[in-house]
Amino acid sequence: MSLATRITHNGVTFNVSARQAAALEILMDTNGGGFATIFGYVSSETGEVSNISAITRFSYTKLNERKQAFVEGITMNDIMDDVRDLPKIKALDTDALYKAFDERKASILESIQKTQDGDRSDAHRQAHDRNYHQLTLGLKVNFVTEKNAEGKQIPVLDNDGVPTVGSILLSIMQVEKTVTKAGTYKTVNSGVPVLLSNAIEKKMPKTCKMKTLALKDNNFESLSIAKQEILPSMFKGL
Repeated sequence: MSLATRITHNGVTFNVSARQAAALEILMDTNGGGFATIFGYVSSETGEVSNISAITRFSYTKLNERKQAFVEGITMNDIMDDVRDLPKIKALDTDALYKAFDERKASILESIQKTQDGDRSDAHRQAHDRNYHQLTLGLKVNFVTEKNAEGKQIPVLDNDGVPTVGSILLSIMQVEKTVTKAGTYKTVNSGVPVLLSNAIEKKMPKTCKMKTLALKDNNFESLSIAKQEILPSMFKGL
């Protein structure tokens, strides 16, 4: 069993293993906008294994500003070649398609604006604020959770009312990904709004896209960052 330690950050106290605490210290000391490579990362959704080169510790606010500018400028004609042959798109007449595109674009921009305004009122953002804690740019932890009587995921608290970290999450702007083992990719029966969102995202520059990797002791081989190599054993929780 890993030794436990407690960290208090910005008024939030939580339990971590001594190894996790050491990993967090290294990651918090890295420079913003630095380069990292994650070797042998295993996707929890597909089982795909890949090596990922990425920019870390970047400003999410600036990324959202770039994303907003891109979405404001994109048109239906920009994505037409990517969606015109999809059955659900072909089933729409021209007016309905352009209306669906405008609505989806407005929805994306509304979500970006809510983030920029600090509006955390919707259920998704409230759950995130309850179950995660941001440590610094591009670095956060998520807590071990359970469902309460209302079916909401809430942190599991110890006898002192303190939550425990389940995993460390590193946000990245992916530069390159090399798949070393293919995963199982499910066919999703998406509706028109999601199909349009996917096409818009496909056109986005990499500097507008963010992924968050949950780093645990069993889902990657090593992390190279700031001229240091961090091994999975340092992410082993309590």
